[in-house]
Amino acid sequence: MASRLNIPLNAIRQVLRWSESGRAVARLWAVFIGYTVSASMTAPIIGLYAYRLGATPGQVGAYYATIAVTTFVSRLPLASLSKSRPSLNLTRLGLILNLASLLVLILSPSLSVMYLGCVLRGLGFGSFHPSALSEAVRIAGSSADREKRLGLIMTAPPVGMSVGPLLSSLILAGYPVGTRFIDQYTAVFVVAVVISAAAAAIPGGAAVVNVEESGGPSSWRQLFSRELALLLSSRFILSYVIGTISSFLPILIVQRGIVPEHEIPILFSVSSVFNILGRPLSAKIGGAYKSLLASSLLTASTAPLLYVKSQWSLYSAMSLYGIAVGLFIPSSLITLQSLVP
Repeated sequence: MASRLNIPLNAIRQVLRWSESGRAVARLWAVFIGYTVSASMTAPIIGLYAYRLGATPGQVGAYYATIAVTTFVSRLPLASLSKSRPSLNLTRLGLILNLASLLVLILSPSLSVMYLGCVLRGLGFGSFHPSALSEAVRIAGSSADREKRLGLIMTAPPVGMSVGPLLSSLILAGYPVGTRFIDQYTAVFVVAVVISAAAAAIPGGAAVVNVEESGGPSSWRQLFSRELALLLSSRFILSYVIGTISSFLPILIVQRGIVPEHEIPILFSVSSVFNILGRPLSAKIGGAYKSLLASSLLTASTAPLLYVKSQWSLYSAMSLYGIAVGLFIPSSLITLQSLVP
């Protein structure tokens, strides 16, 4: 039993040999954790916070749409900067923008000013994710430990997405009601600001390894193939589902009184845990296309469960939703890699 437990520990020790490359892996892992915890602990809270301040469900949807549109518009221009600037600097910029967005949301004198916070949050998404992935590939290099390094770094996002909402729930449940200085939702934002600031303060390191650039797609026809268009359409639809659940589900739960408010972030934490469990499952279904189909069917099955006014139905829906996302992400990436070299 002890020898079995030592296998993953030895693998981690091998990846994190405390050379400069090992320290770079640890730094990026900590940066990823800081960002995903800060972002995921506030994602389901933004809508609730605005709703408590008097925003209508339509306004809440507009806030999340502002985040999504800003991310969409800024992601490619910001990602292109990684060719001329260190990618770790862009990840730090994403953390700072995320921090600034939370401060604007906390200090907004009116609901209209909260749109500025949403724009900053979208810019933070657009800056952080492409540059962090580029940094992960750069650090992984082309050595024998490449897959292990990438695998270890990429455990950080799902772990952060599971821990973040749980931390929000603990703060909401344990914060003293009636505190004059700040309310319980503002306390969640303040903790997220601290975590984002701590991650942004992690020092960068010297360049470790270089990665050879790929030759790019073999033809424009391949880039705009029918299969790729269908894949991108499915990713767009899943993104719509994720955005809808993140923005409107918390308000629906509050209106129906299905679970206490402090328990709402736990639903998203449960979803993230099943997201992690669904990722290795995608390799056992028998092909990326079958995984995509299974993901679509599971996503569709969550809709009727979300309309049943019971806790078991709600948790079942979020569990299936998490598995669906966990199936979709790796299979869609594999499909995309096969379509566009």
